[in-house]
Amino acid sequence: MKNKGITLIALVITIIILIILAGVTLNLALGENGLFNKAKVVVEDYKREVAKGKIELAIQELTIEKQRNIELSELNEITDEYIEIQIDLDGNVEIYSEENKNYALAKVDGYYFKIYDDMTLEFLRKLTEEEMKEPEYVKEGLIVWYDGINNTRIGHDSTATIWENLVEDANNGTLKNVDFSSSSGWTNNSLILDGVNDWVQMSYLYYDNMTVEIVAKPLDVNITKYQIYISNFENGGIGIRKDDTNNNVGLAYSKTSSSFVGAASDKNIRIGQIYSMSAAYDGNTMYFSENGNLYTKEQSGLVTKPQNSTTFAIGTNPSGTSEGLPDNAARTNLEVYSVRIYNRALTEEEIKHNYEIDEQRFKIEQLPESEELGYVQDGLVCLYDGKQNTKYGHSKKTNTWQNLTGNVNMILRNINHTSSSGWTNNSIILDGVNDYGILNAYIHYSKMTIEVVAKPLAIKSSGSTYYTEYYFSNMHSGGVGIRKNPNNLLYGYAYVGTGYKSVTSNNEIIVGKTYSMSSGYNGSEVYLSENGDIYKINAKGTLGAPISSTRLAIGTNPAGSSEELSSNERRTNVEMYSIRVYNRCLTDEEIQANYLIDKERFNIE
Repeated sequence: MKNKGITLIALVITIIILIILAGVTLNLALGENGLFNKAKVVVEDYKREVAKGKIELAIQELTIEKQRNIELSELNEITDEYIEIQIDLDGNVEIYSEENKNYALAKVDGYYFKIYDDMTLEFLRKLTEEEMKEPEYVKEGLIVWYDGINNTRIGHDSTATIWENLVEDANNGTLKNVDFSSSSGWTNNSLILDGVNDWVQMSYLYYDNMTVEIVAKPLDVNITKYQIYISNFENGGIGIRKDDTNNNVGLAYSKTSSSFVGAASDKNIRIGQIYSMSAAYDGNTMYFSENGNLYTKEQSGLVTKPQNSTTFAIGTNPSGTSEGLPDNAARTNLEVYSVRIYNRALTEEEIKHNYEIDEQRFKIEQLPESEELGYVQDGLVCLYDGKQNTKYGHSKKTNTWQNLTGNVNMILRNINHTSSSGWTNNSIILDGVNDYGILNAYIHYSKMTIEVVAKPLAIKSSGSTYYTEYYFSNMHSGGVGIRKNPNNLLYGYAYVGTGYKSVTSNNEIIVGKTYSMSSGYNGSEVYLSENGDIYKINAKGTLGAPISSTRLAIGTNPAGSSEELSSNERRTNVEMYSIRVYNRCLTDEEIQANYLIDKERFNIE
């Protein structure tokens, strides 16, 4: 028979050839210079260029916003949450130098770049796997986690009415009265509660030992009342709030003492400061952490179960499944980033671990202390500033204008917090209808100076006769004052001896012009300063005390702690920026020094 099949030798040779060809193919594909490695390099180069493009675009957008070339120190103003500019502990951009070239460092999508003075970029290196790993909060005992970035289990939803628990399909939060506006609704990583009627109703949760944590930014404060961040307080429970002493505090209701056990921060609250706060009670010690600072209070016993099965709430005082605000409490104007609840008390190390994650995720930086304004300090007893209208920062809604030098605050009357009657970012607008402000204490000195920076918004007249309008005074058969007279001129007044002595500006008041005004009595002269021009008149005698304990007031003629307008007087439609009272008369040099500060701060021309 003929052998028509393949021989064994031929088969072996064929297999060897195929193996050689396969090896050549694999080497072309997988070798050091193979197709797959070349493809990986191309993909890596593409990802790096995309990351570089994100930074370049962010720099362009900031340049357009500034309408000029930006500097390295301004890179921390980039708002893209995926771009991380390296900053120091004070929140300033870290600037390095090499070969006479300055640069900053930026991290995006797993890559480090240098950004030079001329805003050119240089790739530095790729982050390691350890550097790229997303840190995790403590998991043991975590039963509730609300996150502003992932506010649902499938990502971020800017219209979500339910804040979903990322731990389990239960214990979700229900948004109450949120209207999804810029002042009430979701941002890309938080929920803003407007402080009017917004709050979040959570589930009923109770354990003998618990931990509650919240990352939040107070947007405003009610100076005299406590405001709750998160709690299930009702004769029991645990929570975190701003106390009526204006400090943040962690509280738990102890079964042993039948009262709240509190561990409080030793720092006053700051409006606009992001706080990572944790309150834990382990049966022996109450722990409260505020941005890494730990405070403790020893107290034995377990957490008392709140009555009426009270649910947790964010932004208000809970009562059962509703809210129940007592007279000494107020809703909270708050931006909430993260909420976590544990069914056990975390240890100090675990609390610190969670804070360090919050610090990185939400870029928590310590706000600077109140700005030093630079005014003459000797004898300064009252300083009311529109930009820093409370000791805790700028409030949009306060009716108490706090004295930055002491306790004599100013009470604002009839302010309705609108664009025509309320706060701007650096002033208070009085509408001229019924608004005014009056000091909460009687102030009088034998020699004194009063100062005010203000912009008249309207001037009232009847025909050619102007009404008298008051800027700042306690004139009541005594006292001092600054006002506009019937001739539309600025007057400085002081009650010296047996009657008022006045000194007048030479310039008619102009609507829309900002004035730095100063007036006082030094024992021999009454003076008036109007934007640096000083006018004086001789006056001998004693500065008379106003009768009826009349308070200093803005925008009206005061009488005691009220107002008393005659037929030729009107309330003042004015924008007030700064008010100061001294227990002595300033010198010409000091008056000029304060004016120059006003001129720069308020762009006085």
